[in-house]
Amino acid sequence: MRRIGPALARLRPNIVLLQELWSEADAELVMRALAEAGLTHEVHGASARFAAFGSSGLLIAADRPLHDVDTLEYELGRWPHTPYHLDWLSRKAVLLAAVDTPGGRLLLANTHWQAAYRTGNYAPVRVAQALELCDWLAAHRAPHTLLAGDFNEEPGERATDLLVERVGLSEAAGGNGLDRIFVAGLALESAKQELTSAVELEDGERMPLSDHPAWVADLRLSNNRGEIKSGDVQPSLSEQLQGEVKALRHQLWFARVAAFLGALILLRVSLGPRVRGLGFGWFARRRRAVRHLLLLATGLGTAYAAYFAWGYGPPQARGLTHALQRLGR
Repeated sequence: MRRIGPALARLRPNIVLLQELWSEADAELVMRALAEAGLTHEVHGASARFAAFGSSGLLIAADRPLHDVDTLEYELGRWPHTPYHLDWLSRKAVLLAAVDTPGGRLLLANTHWQAAYRTGNYAPVRVAQALELCDWLAAHRAPHTLLAGDFNEEPGERATDLLVERVGLSEAAGGNGLDRIFVAGLALESAKQELTSAVELEDGERMPLSDHPAWVADLRLSNNRGEIKSGDVQPSLSEQLQGEVKALRHQLWFARVAAFLGALILLRVSLGPRVRGLGFGWFARRRRAVRHLLLLATGLGTAYAAYFAWGYGPPQARGLTHALQRLGR
C-alpha cells in the first residue's frame, strides 16, 4: 500500500478516483503521497473500524478545491446472501464532488458496484444499483460529468447501458472490463492502462501494485453532451428484475416454512423423553455423534432459513421492487 500513492503521483494526474481503499490507515498513506504531488483536496469513505466495516472504499482527490460533496449508499448489497461473499462488510456507494473549471462546473462521481462470485452472480443487484446511480446523476446534472468506478459487470450484462440511455453518458475508457470511465461534456484525448507491471515489494515478493490496472485518461472540456435516448436495454432488464422478484418470493415462502419446521424439530428434541412419540425414540437410538451432527445441521439450517425469511429476503425484495419502479419511470 505504501507504493501505490507514489506510483499514482508519478503519473502527474489532476484528478484521482480510487476504489477499494477500505481502511483509514491505507487511505492516509495514499492521500499523503497525493498531497505531496499537488492533489491537496480530497474526500474519501474509508473506515477505521474492525475489518474496515462500513467503508465505501472510495476516494476523490484533485489539485483544486472540491465542493458539493455528497454520498449515496446503494439500497441493495447491505445484507449478505452468503456470509463469505464479503461485499456486505462494505457500503457499496457513489461518492460525488464538483470542481470549478474555466469552462464550467465539472461533476466527479466515483462508484463501486456489487461484485460477482462463483456461487452468486448478483446481476440484478447491479441493475438496481445502476438505476439508483442514474437517478442520482440526473438530480446532480452539470455541464460536464466524469463518472469512473469498478462496475463489476460480467460479460453479457447490460446494467451500464442504462448510464447511456437514461443519463446521456458515453464511455471513454474501459470497454468490457470491470473498471470503466463514462463522460458527458468531455472529449477524450487519450486513455491507457498503467500500473500493470510487477514491482518488488518490501518483503522481496514481486507483484502488481493492484489487481486492477489503473486507467489514465486525458480529457478536455467539450460542449458536446450525450443525448438521452430510448434503447432496447430496459425491456430485457425489466424482465430480468421481474423474474428475480418472482423467484425471491418463492424462496421467501420456502424459507419461512423451513424455519418453522426446523424450530418445531429443535423444540421437540429439547423436550427429550418428556414427550413420547414424534420420532424421539428413533433419534435417541442414534449414536451420540450422529445425534449431535443432526442437531447441528438442523440448527444451522433453521437459523439460515430464519435469517433469509426475515433478515435478508424482505429488504432484498423491497430493493428489487424499487428498481422496477425506477425502471418504469
